[in-house]
Amino acid sequence: ATESYTPLGKDEAPSCWACDPSVDGRVELFRRSVELLLNPDQRVPKVTMVSTPVRLDVGPKMPDGKDPRRLLNVRIEIPTGTAAGYFGSFQHKNLARDLWLAHTDPETLKQRLRLGPRPDSVDADVDVLKGLANTILDEVRSGRYYALGQRHGEMLMALYATCRATVENAGHEFGEDLSPDDKKALTAFLTTI
Repeated sequence: ATESYTPLGKDEAPSCWACDPSVDGRVELFRRSVELLLNPDQRVPKVTMVSTPVRLDVGPKMPDGKDPRRLLNVRIEIPTGTAAGYFGSFQHKNLARDLWLAHTDPETLKQRLRLGPRPDSVDADVDVLKGLANTILDEVRSGRYYALGQRHGEMLMALYATCRATVENAGHEFGEDLSPDDKKALTAFLTTI
């Protein structure tokens, strides 16, 4: 399940670091960055949310089964409030390919999905993708975008997102268990590099 975050108010948000291109300014920025790296508990979680719907024509164009002279393009929407990290790592072209396979060659899709992150759910995932392909086509025929994630969002993220982390500055926890003196020594050493 995705975590829920409450946006900070303008008075609560940490201020931006002022750009100081001098040597002293860059060294101070480096030291502060290493301090946050070595002390993850001091970081305010940064989660950027999509503030307006992001609409994508992901193709391929295909003839409408009801009117073969009319070409339809697969169109999806990343809804407002989606973590930008999810959106940035979402492989929408792979989804478009798999929607096409679900519609035209489900056996090939099953073989491909067996190599993925949900090998025990292949049959159910193919059924969902078949239904999704039909739903998206209905939306496109009506001139709308399909809002990705309204249903089956977790399944789609598991199959098509390369990174499911929403906190952008979580980073790793290297050195957090060092003593304060060791952290100072490491920072001083890294500053000389």
